[in-house]
Amino acid sequence: MILGGGLMITAFIFIGYVNLPLVFNYLKERATGIMNVYPDVSGRGLHIFSSFTVSRWKSGLPPLRSIQYYFLLVETHKLYYKILFSHDMESASGRSGYTDFSSFEEDVLGGPDFKAALEEYSVKAGWPLHLGDASREGEYESYETKMGADTFRIETKTAMIQDTMRVCCYDENGKLKWSKKI
Repeated sequence: MILGGGLMITAFIFIGYVNLPLVFNYLKERATGIMNVYPDVSGRGLHIFSSFTVSRWKSGLPPLRSIQYYFLLVETHKLYYKILFSHDMESASGRSGYTDFSSFEEDVLGGPDFKAALEEYSVKAGWPLHLGDASREGEYESYETKMGADTFRIETKTAMIQDTMRVCCYDENGKLKWSKKI
């Protein structure tokens, strides 16, 4: 009886150990798509704009998309994060796009939340931040960006429950130096 109870407790602990991290990881707002990547004009930072979509099918509402802003300090690998804009993905009538979203440039880059985030991250970085030229999408939406001798790519890591995106830094020989989840 005691041995059976001990085995049941061990089994429940194992099931909880395996499943609870997956549930909590699923609840995090992880990037599911990249909108654009810009190097900072200083060459010391990377501006990454991504999106995260939440399905609301049970309530009959269209999905909700949040547009996220990450700023990466290349020297320290420090990553700052903020949600800049959220909108329903309900199709607009009479035009392409969504009812609450006109364009990335107008609603996100031209919005007050981005300007505030840019000022806040400028203080944290120690220099005024400015977007450089947008990176091209590239193969597999990698948004390969060259800064100095390093090359940065956005990569998707496939997992059993949820895929995660990460920014990876490669040296001039193509060897992975480091990566950060976004």
